[in-house]
Amino acid sequence: MLEKIIRRGTLYVGMTSIVPWAMRNKGGEFIGFEIDVARRLADDMGVKVEFTPTEYPDLVPALQAGDFDIIISGLGITPARNLQVNCTQPYNSYVLGIAVNRQLLPEVRSVDDLNKPEAFIA
Repeated sequence: MLEKIIRRGTLYVGMTSIVPWAMRNKGGEFIGFEIDVARRLADDMGVKVEFTPTEYPDLVPALQAGDFDIIISGLGITPARNLQVNCTQPYNSYVLGIAVNRQLLPEVRSVDDLNKPEAFIA
């Protein structure tokens, strides 16, 4: 695949808009951290880069169909996804958490404590 991209001279990147990671500025140009990562990768390969905006659920199927060479778009690595596509080392990580209003639910110490009728999750 790398040889094909280099011969072609263009890296085709599938992406979706996730502010501030990948989006368009007022002039319509793609900007954001993931856009910078893709541009740097293309520069390191000595090729141009072209972005293909794609709806998030369609990213993996479009990659498998050959619509682009790579996905750079907040795509989490999961065991199920690893069975469909090859994933690189992550360039970012994040942690999900729950914030609780202690005045409304003072006894919450774990996620299990939220399994009660008075715990409203939004």
